[in-house]
Amino acid sequence: MRTIRIIIFFSRVAAICNGCFIIYLVLQAIERHRLLAGKGELSLYVPGIKELIITLAILSIFINAAMLICYGILFAIKRRNWIPRWLAIINMAMLLFQFWHFFIRHATL
Repeated sequence: MRTIRIIIFFSRVAAICNGCFIIYLVLQAIERHRLLAGKGELSLYVPGIKELIITLAILSIFINAAMLICYGILFAIKRRNWIPRWLAIINMAMLLFQFWHFFIRHATL
């Protein structure tokens, strides 16, 4: 039972990291647009926040991969109803999107 609580906790941490990944993508698009328009980088700078978001965004791919391994183990031992289904689906979808973004998309640019 304690192991399941730890897995649920890290699943929620993965969801927070996924949110940071989405914020990272938005900030990246805004900066790219501003640089192409000749306006420079973002005018509003909050020390530490951007770096934290980027760090959590990059860590999210590893946390999601570890969570999917845990989900696979739970599924194999037939304890699939212990983890909220929506959380597992979102983490899986975000892992696929992150894999595409970091490895496939950048390899073709």
